[in-house]
Amino acid sequence: MSEVKEKELLSGAEIIERIKNDLKKAGIKATIRKHRGGITTNFAVTVRLCQNDLEEFAKYIEKYRVRECYGRIAVSEEKAICSEAFYKLPINEQEEIRRTAAAHDYKYYTEEARDGANLHNFEKGKLLTPSAIDKLQCVKDIIKAYHYDNSDAMHDYFDTNFYYSIYVKL
Repeated sequence: MSEVKEKELLSGAEIIERIKNDLKKAGIKATIRKHRGGITTNFAVTVRLCQNDLEEFAKYIEKYRVRECYGRIAVSEEKAICSEAFYKLPINEQEEIRRTAAAHDYKYYTEEARDGANLHNFEKGKLLTPSAIDKLQCVKDIIKAYHYDNSDAMHDYFDTNFYYSIYVKL
């Protein structure tokens, strides 16, 4: 039997059970929560990381680069600056804003958003250490070992055995 056919024959519960076992064998602490409803299985994997998996605060601040979003640079939850105005500021003021924004992001992803931070948030900010990124890549690889996707969005045809999300919890 081909590998794709075997994946097609597994039920959602069997896939989740196999992923749980593979994560356990890899020594990765994670929980899997199946979402209700829908024909196709949909689940979220929450990977448990520890403080050692995060870059040190000082290193994060030094590496941080301001991110532009729709022409604005977020400095804090309440404050943003127009990117055009930001780049016209003197270098020392740009640096102060960069450091403030970095401190805000670090606090947000390590203290406030512990339950809601998904994998993409962490990859963008370079908050994780290389070993933590490797751990998350291992989680992706384990999940993709059971995943097939023969979808063709151009023809509005969806053929996949499951949908998934990966979240990070500290």
